[in-house]
Amino acid sequence: MDRDLEIFIGDSRVPTNQFARQVIISTITGLLKPLRNVDTNEKIQITIGSLNG
Repeated sequence: MDRDLEIFIGDSRVPTNQFARQVIISTITGLLKPLRNVDTNEKIQITIGSLNG
């Protein structure tokens, strides 16, 4: 499956090359596949925020 990847820090988009995109996508989908009731063919959204606000 072809996938796209967008990374933002704040409001700024972080540019990635094809290799970086593939590594990140493969890593995330690989971590999610073993989880129950997870369909990695769906859109995946991850948000990482600061615990300190």
